[in-house]
Amino acid sequence: MSYQLEVIGTFCHNKINLAYSLPRLV
Repeated sequence: MSYQLEVIGTFCHNKINLAYSLPRLV
């Protein structure tokens, strides 16, 4: 279960990073 939470946490963190860095690239 902790492994699933870790994967979900990493996925959400990557989405946040992508959403934050995308406007800077445009």
